[in-house]
Amino acid sequence: MTRLTPQLPAPLSRLWEWQLHARCRNMNGDLFFPREGEGKGARIRRERVAKQICAACPVRRECHDHAITADEAFGVWGGTSASERRLLTTESDQVASSGPGSRTHLPRGSSAQWARRFRGLSSPNM
Repeated sequence: MTRLTPQLPAPLSRLWEWQLHARCRNMNGDLFFPREGEGKGARIRRERVAKQICAACPVRRECHDHAITADEAFGVWGGTSASERRLLTTESDQVASSGPGSRTHLPRGSSAQWARRFRGLSSPNM
């Protein structure tokens, strides 16, 4: 009698392997995540430095995609802050719900403009 062995699931390392190549891998996480009682000015400065690190990261896109997919609510991921990701997600939902054939025009200076920069179509001013 032949005994069937259940097929094992594929390794999940492909889902997180990109993290091994991230520039932030061995850095202090405090730079990428908000501190309790952090003021607006301190947050802006901290995020600016974190985004500069992300700008030269070889896995920036994978990191950003993870943050969107996992709905990361805090921190800088893939060169985006939590508020920028919320804007991107909200606008993406609005465009998707506008229906086929309709055109949604986003305002100048919106996260759509930021998204074009993120995708490398123009240089962001950090």
